[in-house]
Amino acid sequence: VRKRPLFEKEESVKLEYDVVSCIDEHTVTLHNCLYQADLKRPLISHLSCKFARIFDEGADNEFVYKNSGSQQMVLNACRGGLSTMFMFGQTGSGKTHTMTSIESRAAKDIFQNIPEGSSVTVSFIEICGKHVFDLVPPRRTEIRLRDAGKNTVILEGAESVAVDDADRLIEIARQSHTRRKTETTGANDVSSRSHAVCRITITKPGDSGTGSLVLVDCAG
Repeated sequence: VRKRPLFEKEESVKLEYDVVSCIDEHTVTLHNCLYQADLKRPLISHLSCKFARIFDEGADNEFVYKNSGSQQMVLNACRGGLSTMFMFGQTGSGKTHTMTSIESRAAKDIFQNIPEGSSVTVSFIEICGKHVFDLVPPRRTEIRLRDAGKNTVILEGAESVAVDDADRLIEIARQSHTRRKTETTGANDVSSRSHAVCRITITKPGDSGTGSLVLVDCAG
């Protein structure tokens, strides 16, 4: 769980207040302003929740990447494993901000840790309700998802681009994010209206194994 800092516009409004307190690395407390049964006297209800790891508003992207399990999942994919990360939260909570930073760091770690002679490919799609679009081409192209059995899915019609270095991988991810469907909401000027799925496939030399890293930035 990661708490973002208050935006400047939130701090400038007198009626806004911080309702989340990170107590320690595993506990977060939510403060809910309510009224007594007479609907006249105010009260504040406090709800504490436990999680595997809490990051307060002072934690930077590098710290989150190294201490949330993200880096370990990337290295697992480099060794031939399957790793999947979901970024989930309400609009304006910082999902895409965190995910794009993970993508950049993951790209660098991949090319620093894969065996020499490995190949890396990337595909990037978005899921909008019942429709799926390829975000790699300059123009969003609708594609199909097909169940291939054995818990695998084929992105029918989607481009899978071979990349030779971290910079190219980061650039494809950055461009793909700009093609996502967004709308303006009260909390976010560019709220994502789709689930973005970045799939990075690592094939070891001589077809000695394949690793996969799937990064999902949920709508909101």
